[in-house]
Amino acid sequence: QWLKNVVSFSRFLQQHLLSPLCVAGVLSNILIVAVLLRPSMRSNAFNHFLILIAFCDGSVMAMSLVFDSVDSCHHLFHTHKWISYTRVFGVSTVLIHSASLWLTVNMAILRYQSLRYMLLSRGSSSSSSFFSCLPPPNSPHAAILSIVVAVFVALFGSLLNFLRYEVCSHAVNNFTKMFKNVNISFSLDDKVRIYAFRPPQWWNCTYERTNFWIVAVVLKLLPCILLTIFMTLLVKTLMEARKRRERLTTSTSSNTNAERTTAMLTVIVAVFLVTELPQGIAQLAQGTYPQLRYAVTSLTNLFNMMSLINSATNFLLCVLMSAVFRKECLQMFSNCFPSCFASSPSRSNATTMLNLSSKNGFVPVPT
Repeated sequence: QWLKNVVSFSRFLQQHLLSPLCVAGVLSNILIVAVLLRPSMRSNAFNHFLILIAFCDGSVMAMSLVFDSVDSCHHLFHTHKWISYTRVFGVSTVLIHSASLWLTVNMAILRYQSLRYMLLSRGSSSSSSFFSCLPPPNSPHAAILSIVVAVFVALFGSLLNFLRYEVCSHAVNNFTKMFKNVNISFSLDDKVRIYAFRPPQWWNCTYERTNFWIVAVVLKLLPCILLTIFMTLLVKTLMEARKRRERLTTSTSSNTNAERTTAMLTVIVAVFLVTELPQGIAQLAQGTYPQLRYAVTSLTNLFNMMSLINSATNFLLCVLMSAVFRKECLQMFSNCFPSCFASSPSRSNATTMLNLSSKNGFVPVPT
């Protein structure tokens, strides 16, 4: 009974919230990419992760919006092109979302390593000489290497999923028999031809089990475990840094900025963990107890909505937790719409207040 209520609630959310959520998510992720691509923001290695995560999230939400706009009553639904798009949608969204999840994992790992590098570099000279032989964790080279590793892991986890289904078609004469025997996605055109998904002829139960465990472990469970570990380490490091700053009589702004950046990235990681951990647990439970397959499959819509909500919240988190992001966002709008910001003295003063010093690397707003 409770599962039935959850399924009904998830269907209600999908019917009334999915389209506006996808539209808002696509626009917000475009804004994230536009702000972080500004010259003053590209110098931060961790913004490279946020740019790619926003690109992945925006792509998934755009494809979901297109997929949700065509239902079984739409004339495009009964075409071979739509069945092919459905297959591409199902495969590519798993890959892109997994890449976004692993990018978040590597971002958390790199941020923790960066903080540890800062602490150890201030210690003994032997530690600093050892780390001088390695690229700093907060450098663009380390960020690019982590991004390549994240994309490679996502490709590895989605490899068998790419080969799992193919689009087939054949003519049918007995409609009743067709509906009884086919329990997969299909469409019917005017020439009485059915289009369906089916595994290739070489696909067997071994490939099916291998694909299931690779997707469940590599793309769901393992990233959730790593997110839990490094989110805990980041929170612990934040608390230690705050206590250390309270003990000191003087503190630099760089330490404060580093803590603010770490806090923002920690919240982003926490949101990913809250939305992805239930899916990882459900996949593990389904693999351990196959009789739970129906229950886990019934929660697919709810899991999809949780992933979409996660994809749409990054812009809100950046605006609320990053003063630099807010200033850069206002600067971008003031450059695009100078008349709106200069129409009144108060707005002119607000524009002048946005001008940052050149030592911070920000481009001043033209007056």
